[in-house]
Amino acid sequence: MRHSALLALVLALAGRSAQAAELELTGFVGLTLPFYEQTFPIDLRPPAQPIQGIQILQVEPLRLNAKGSYTFAGAATIYFGALGIEGRYDSADADLTADPPVYSIRLSSPFPSFTTNLQPAPTVVSLAALTPLSLNLKIRTSGAVRFFVSGGISYLPDFQLAVRQPLNLRFAGVGLPPGFDLGTLTAEAISRPDDPEEGSRLGGNGGLGLQVGLGEHLALVGDARAFYFPKQVLEWRVTQTGGAVALPPALVQSIEQQLEPVRFNPAYFHLQGGLALSF
Repeated sequence: MRHSALLALVLALAGRSAQAAELELTGFVGLTLPFYEQTFPIDLRPPAQPIQGIQILQVEPLRLNAKGSYTFAGAATIYFGALGIEGRYDSADADLTADPPVYSIRLSSPFPSFTTNLQPAPTVVSLAALTPLSLNLKIRTSGAVRFFVSGGISYLPDFQLAVRQPLNLRFAGVGLPPGFDLGTLTAEAISRPDDPEEGSRLGGNGGLGLQVGLGEHLALVGDARAFYFPKQVLEWRVTQTGGAVALPPALVQSIEQQLEPVRFNPAYFHLQGGLALSF
């Protein structure tokens, strides 16, 4: 009899909690704003193996300039009154531009004395979007106009930075003949697994926002949120694709060994707006 009464009480509480629970689905779009713009100098100097009468020097390194871009996100929150548990998926892009490297070539005996600059073709840069997954606690006020705050832990999956440098050069301001292709040198920066220097993929996020009701189940939402992850280390892998002349493997390996790992802190802030649908 006592067990039956206890079971009935548990079932009643469970039913009340189920009725009080509310599911909210939210979609966002917005802008990513890094805490600082990041510039990565990449040293693509030729290997230090002198050739009689030919000296190639790097005047300016390749520089990658990272700025904020677009972001979108999706969230599902289960509310128990004012308190909720939120799961989020965020995707943040970065706008990357490249300042191309500049080389100087000097000829001496047995060649005629001559000095000029070499300018590679434009550099193509791509960076995979940062896609953190987050689990947060969320608190909101009541009413048609609601304020909310949320925060918790975030996990940053693998991502990749790729730099593709066509080898076609302009020599003393004159390019190669049309249709003559020397190929493309591709440097891909990838995470180093099990590297003690690389930071954890676990970080955190925190944000606040405003929700304005548009009806019984629909609301307009604005969200301001910051993400922070420990320093990440990406290591370069260099390959050549296409081209009339293949670079010697020793030369490609030498270029790869000269590239310093990319070290940066993926910390950024974003502003988003969207719609929330509750059930």
